[in-house]
Amino acid sequence: GSFEDILSSFAANWERDTADFTVDTTSKGNAGVNSLHIGANTNYAHAFSNKITVDPTKTYTWSQYVNVLTGLGEFGFYIDEYDANGTWISGQWKGMLSGAVAGNQTFTYTPTNATVSSVRLQYYAVPNSSFNLYLDSVSLSN
Repeated sequence: GSFEDILSSFAANWERDTADFTVDTTSKGNAGVNSLHIGANTNYAHAFSNKITVDPTKTYTWSQYVNVLTGLGEFGFYIDEYDANGTWISGQWKGMLSGAVAGNQTFTYTPTNATVSSVRLQYYAVPNSSFNLYLDSVSLSN
């Protein structure tokens, strides 16, 4: 959902591989006061949701509110797929943004094969990107 819950100085139920992703508390999203933020980064930057159980026979909608005040480079959306043992087996690139945009971004997701039992939603920015980007209201529903 939103990024209102904080755990160890970052959004609960999310992980990051760099400090480039932060939680912003100035109401730049569309729900509550907190949103996920990324600014300029010199290396790859990723934010990952916790694993979410999926049914490999169903199709899902991945939705999020995105507020890009400025954007240069590539900010993207990717879904990592895992088997029942929690081992990464595949992934799907869903799209990218470059430039200012505000509003809901949605993607259709169907698991790659019958062995997919969970996914992690992933946001990334390529090296030397410069964004002022806020994410909020993330959901994966069928």
